[in-house]
Amino acid sequence: MHVIGISIGLSLGNSMHGRRKRRPNSDALLSSAMAAKVNVTAVYDGEELTFAPLVTYEDEGVLCVDVVLDGDFPAHGSRPPAITTLELALISSVTLTQTVFTVSPALARILARYTNVRAIVTV
Repeated sequence: MHVIGISIGLSLGNSMHGRRKRRPNSDALLSSAMAAKVNVTAVYDGEELTFAPLVTYEDEGVLCVDVVLDGDFPAHGSRPPAITTLELALISSVTLTQTVFTVSPALARILARYTNVRAIVTV
């Protein structure tokens, strides 16, 4: 679980009024989506996608997120869904949706094998 810290710097003549709120970054939003088990919409390398984020991790110095794209969850059966790897640096405009996803036992077994994990969906 990630904890987000906020620091505020105040100085004479430096008003907080009129400043824009800082938008959470993609990593933090994906972690929130994993905790809530909700799908997200995002732009990936110029293409809009909807997906269920499963795990963020580092692979050979590259931050990645493994996801199940909208439509790739099997309708029935015990077959695990197709997992797609996305580079975190190429993800932008992340928005949480209202669509909840579930982690099947087959998918939970796959997720248990990950190493170098930064955030992972709970079972």
